[in-house]
Amino acid sequence: MADFKFSIITAIFNNERYLEESIESVINQDIGFKDNVQLILVDDGSTDKSLDIARSYEEKYPDNILALSKENGGVASARNLGLKHVRGKYVNFFDSDDKLSPNTLSVIDCFLKEHPEVNVVSMPLKFFDKREGDHYLNYKFEEEGIIDLDEKFDYPQMSMASSFVDISSIKDYEFNTQLVNGSDSQLLNRVLIDENRYGVVNKTHYNYRKRQEESSIMDTAKFSKRFFTQKMRLYYKHLIDECLEKRGEVIPYIQYLVLLDMGGIIKTPDFDNVFDTSEEINEFWQCMDDILVHIDENIILSHRYYNHDEKMFIIYLKNRDFHSETNPKKSKAWLKSNDRAINRLHKHNIHIDYIKTERNNLVVDGFFSSNCRYESISIKAVTDSGNVYAGKRIESKYEDRGVKSYLGIDWKFKYNFSIKIPLNSDDFSFRLFVEFSEDDKFIEMFSDVDFKNHSNITQENPSIMYKSHNISFNDNEFHVVKCSLKDRLKSKFSG
Repeated sequence: MADFKFSIITAIFNNERYLEESIESVINQDIGFKDNVQLILVDDGSTDKSLDIARSYEEKYPDNILALSKENGGVASARNLGLKHVRGKYVNFFDSDDKLSPNTLSVIDCFLKEHPEVNVVSMPLKFFDKREGDHYLNYKFEEEGIIDLDEKFDYPQMSMASSFVDISSIKDYEFNTQLVNGSDSQLLNRVLIDENRYGVVNKTHYNYRKRQEESSIMDTAKFSKRFFTQKMRLYYKHLIDECLEKRGEVIPYIQYLVLLDMGGIIKTPDFDNVFDTSEEINEFWQCMDDILVHIDENIILSHRYYNHDEKMFIIYLKNRDFHSETNPKKSKAWLKSNDRAINRLHKHNIHIDYIKTERNNLVVDGFFSSNCRYESISIKAVTDSGNVYAGKRIESKYEDRGVKSYLGIDWKFKYNFSIKIPLNSDDFSFRLFVEFSEDDKFIEMFSDVDFKNHSNITQENPSIMYKSHNISFNDNEFHVVKCSLKDRLKSKFSG
């Protein structure tokens, strides 16, 4: 029988600044520290006073606190050492610069008494210090209860620090010391593959410190090749293989969780300098293929963490196919990956930045977003008399108008254009068209127009006076009317 209700394992490395505050948050739990809590402090080769602080607390609470010391080997190895000394029924892995809310253990204890069938319980995670607010996954905690992973596959639990696990469920596992980060999430979800459920409480929360000088493993790891191929193989692929072995399939929950954690990799704009050899690059892409083959498209499309462009990129990576299809009779064009439409080009708007007159020309500037490279797209204006004025691609002054890339692959393009239309004494109207040209395919599409917030003509105010002309917009068509001096003065002094 366990000596304590809870064992809390804390890995420590050079954290003298915050360590006492963190330890005190455990000692001051309202459940009663001496009767219910074992605190295991594992110093991972600190060079500051962290070990001295840990030992001073061990001397003060010899029956409850155990201070261990080891050579530096990483947080996973420190936690593994702590696991060997657990005397509690439920174990938690508390970070040494964070804080527990005063009622954390009493809330967890109450929930476990009501739900003895549950072996994993988690609580919301909130930031403090230099950043405050809720963690983006806190939607899971809106209602207290039990999460069935078959029903709520999109409720991933990734933090071992904000979870409590029955020691019987974790005793046969250990943290993977080869993982640069993610070992806690991997181990927790190995347990959840077995359990297929976990409890959630919302009357307490875990306080996660965010420092301004953030220098955590997670922040620095992204510059290491271990963040890419090694993490994919030892974390994601390992979970997938274990799920296949135990459950006979990769359950949607594991698919969703793997895809969520892969976001830091997939959204990397450029990783050309990460790898040293072509063999390493090929190994990375092979790992990516080995993982994405197990991720269903419906999981990708339903994911909360990715926007539309990112989802389409992942589908492209999964299928390794990207091609265009056109229907000239209906003026429609698609970019597809297998049968999935990545872009419906005929549905995309032409965005207007501004309209002005310049040296007896009407100038229309804007952009068109798509997954087409610049050479495949052009914009033109066609007047009611049949005159055609081709747009010229320009460099935009706006910072968000560059190419959006993922994993070194250019994916989203914003074609910035400027069209000049000569002004004369005649009134005229014109419409804007998109031309798509690729290989032997060519199609002209009439696109809807919208206006950016900074534009001088909008849907709400669809008319402006420029020098000797009035320019208005109605029913997706621009109208240019020459104005008399009387009309110009009236416009200037009215309102």
